[in-house]
Amino acid sequence: MEMKRIFLIAGLLSVLLPAFPVSAHQVLSDHGVQGILHINPNDTPVAGQPMQLMFYLNSSDPTFSVPDCGCHVAITRQGKQIATPSTRISQGLLTANVTLSAVGTYTVQLTGSGFTLPYDIRVDKNPSAHTSNEIAVITASTIGFLALCVLCYWYVRVIQRRDKS
Repeated sequence: MEMKRIFLIAGLLSVLLPAFPVSAHQVLSDHGVQGILHINPNDTPVAGQPMQLMFYLNSSDPTFSVPDCGCHVAITRQGKQIATPSTRISQGLLTANVTLSAVGTYTVQLTGSGFTLPYDIRVDKNPSAHTSNEIAVITASTIGFLALCVLCYWYVRVIQRRDKS
């Protein structure tokens, strides 16, 4: 019975753990302010194409408001500031539009009164690059899970039958 429990836990972990890096949104928090960055289109920024940064902000401080946060955005790459897009507030969301010309990893840093939220984003040359990575992770998780099922079946049928005789 103990072995079945181990295989069940291993199977669940093999399916769930690889899926976490695929998440498109990061929740960051600093000095009581929580923020989520969403990027249009579809959280898949493409080099040379315009993107809209949308920040969903919340705070445990009841006096916090997005219009009064004094927020601004700075985009850096390899420690060098490359853009400071202007921000605007629309329906309670803080937004900024920007076009990043090169493929690579960037830091989008939202700074406001008493808080800083740095988001790392990856800009690719084509919109399908993120999707193919997500498919690869899901495929690998599925194959791992199926292999674990075969191993469990083999254990139950072969090993336990051998131990009974």
